[in-house]
Order: sequence, then C-alpha cells, then structure tokens
Amino acid sequence: IDQTAAPPRLGDGPSRQAKPQARLRHGNFTGRRGSSTTSAEFDKIYQSRYWVSGREGAESHSGPGSTVADTAKVRVCVAAWLKKYHIETLGDICGDFNWQHKIEGINSSNYFGFDTSALALKRASNKHPSFNFQLLDLVDKIPPKTDAFMVREVLQHLPLRMSVKLIQNVLESGVRFIILSTFPKGTNMEIRIGQYYENNLSKEPFKSILPNSSPLETCSLYTHRNNGQLWLLDARR
Repeated sequence: IDQTAAPPRLGDGPSRQAKPQARLRHGNFTGRRGSSTTSAEFDKIYQSRYWVSGREGAESHSGPGSTVADTAKVRVCVAAWLKKYHIETLGDICGDFNWQHKIEGINSSNYFGFDTSALALKRASNKHPSFNFQLLDLVDKIPPKTDAFMVREVLQHLPLRMSVKLIQNVLESGVRFIILSTFPKGTNMEIRIGQYYENNLSKEPFKSILPNSSPLETCSLYTHRNNGQLWLLDARR
C-alpha cells in the first residue's frame, strides 16, 4: 500500500484497551469485526477501489506496493529469514494476500493472515481458500501467538497512537520476532486512518516501544524504489 492522498474520512475512532489473546484458528475465514471505525474505514477504501492501481481487474486492491513485481525483494528476504531463524509460524496483516503466498516456505499450515477489513479478507479467501484468514483489529486486540509477525505497509496508514498500540499488541502476544516496515528518512506525523506518511522506526514514538532498536536484518521494502526498508527485529527484551 502506498498512496499519498487522503481517502474519504470516517474519523480516527476511540482508543481501546487490548483484549485477551486469541487462539490460532485453522480454517479459511473466521473472526468478528474489531473496532467499528477502523474496519469501516478500510472496508470503504477497498469498496471504493481507492488503492487499486492500473486497469480494471488489477492484481491487488491493496495498492501498488502490494504487487508481485514490487514485492520480489521482500519475498526473497522473508523466505531467507524464516529459514535462518527457524520461524515455523508467521502471522501477518495480509490485506488481500496478493503476494504473500509466493514467499518460499509459506503454506496453509504455517501462515496466518489477519486484517481489519472483511472485504480484503473476502478477496484473499476467495483466491486462496486453503489458507487461514481471521478478521481481527490489532489496534484493539492481541493476536494469536506465532513465531514471527509481519506488519508491512500498515503503520504508514494509521494515526501514531494506533500504530503504537498495534505494535504493543503484537509484542504482547509473545512473538520471537517482529517484521516491520520503515522509512529511514521519514518523519513521523499525525494522520487520519487511511492517509499516508513515511513512518520512521528510529524516531519516537516507535523507538522507545521496540524491544531492540537495531534490526537483526534489513531488506529493501520495494523492488523498484529505495525509500523504504523492511526490518526483522528480535521481539524479546
């Protein structure tokens, strides 16, 4: 996802306290809607095809940063990290799951996709019925425990307090590793849900909540651009 303009506004929504951790569920598409504001906002973006790039029937409704071509480097990096660090289960904010299924080593037994948009997950489950998807707002709830959890191109579309809460909830789940996108030259700023800015994990409010400020591994966030990075961080303090 990579869009600079603001989508139609629904509002930022209330801050909520995290609920007890859920369990991993095998099955195609399960769960209940999370924060009504967050879910409605992203459903509206998907329904309006706001992030669809190119012609009708474009491969992804999650934006140009989620195409197979622009995730080629990321897929190689994530596959290597899974093997190197013996990561057996991967959680992910998956959007419409356009590219993740092409990561070497990913299958329906070790991958668990989550999103706050029912429309995104419906598209994902229709195309990939053997994979596991769960409707879950990670700003509102702690996700099921996996070895690693990936949050790629998500923080840049959320207000800062929501991004912070999302990271805290992922860490609270007990993951060993967290995979996050960052823009080393970016400036953290307040936005509305669905808008865009380039989040910088090296700066506050993110720096102080990460268990380790130095990544174990880094990777180019895009194939055709060099402004972003994907970080693999040890989530254990």
